[in-house]
Amino acid sequence: HPFADHHRLVETDLEFGDDVPVLMTEKDVVKCRGFAKPSWWAVPVSAKLPNGFIDDLVSRLRPHVPAHGGG
Repeated sequence: HPFADHHRLVETDLEFGDDVPVLMTEKDVVKCRGFAKPSWWAVPVSAKLPNGFIDDLVSRLRPHVPAHGGG
């Protein structure tokens, strides 16, 4: 059951009429703290960036960063 990014979850959003556990990101678990049920679980999410990603990002951003004036 997808929700838009930054959706403000309310308890009824997660009532699906069954006893199947609900899995959600840790970010969304925080939004449900006040009404969480024991069968709702947080699934940790991590990102693995490809080698060279940071160097490529820096090289793309460099032209848009103003040069520092010497004071």
